[in-house]
Amino acid sequence: MNGKLYLYVRSLDGRLGGPLFSTLDLFRLLSGESDVVIVSRQRRGPATSSRLADLGVPERNFMTVSEFFRSTEISTDDVLHLQHVFDPLVAVIGQFGRAKGLTVVLSPRGALDDWSMSQKRLKKRVAERVLGRALWRRVDTIHCTAEREASQVKGRLGSSVATAVVPNVVSHAWNLGLCSVEAQPGALYLSRVHEKKRPDVAIKGVASLLRERRLSHLT
Repeated sequence: MNGKLYLYVRSLDGRLGGPLFSTLDLFRLLSGESDVVIVSRQRRGPATSSRLADLGVPERNFMTVSEFFRSTEISTDDVLHLQHVFDPLVAVIGQFGRAKGLTVVLSPRGALDDWSMSQKRLKKRVAERVLGRALWRRVDTIHCTAEREASQVKGRLGSSVATAVVPNVVSHAWNLGLCSVEAQPGALYLSRVHEKKRPDVAIKGVASLLRERRLSHLT
């Protein structure tokens, strides 16, 4: 890629979740020498500097939303990556990016799949009507992490919506030495423990392999 990759993150406060790390890892894997720039509502300060260090992002590659709107360095070679699909500001940033000629990518992270949309239905129905028209159907690509998610997104937004299926990567965790390769093969279930993620299915699926000693453990 020749341009920059702009990633909008609502806030860097609190716990830094897996989706943010995996998105940055994906950018690093695909971008080559391209700069990854984080755009956020968060103000500059010591806390922001500390969070950027945790993410491995230089301070020069951080912009507040207002700085992003005022920037004269944005070019049509750049890519704008958006998450937080129910954040109204995302629609504003997305429309700004489109007006500037950026390639706009939306990453729902499961927020538009059938299970998620069935929760708080009234709120989600209103959001789908407003934000779906303003942003979801107007981005260049919707980034999904699984084929099933892409199928459900197309079923919701229409078959003409462009989707790209790219699974999560965990290279940053490996590089930091937070994971290690064991001599005896095991299975790694990588997710938050939540009914939507169905850890019970993972346990049942691996159980027979453990009994047959084809795997040594499930983590």
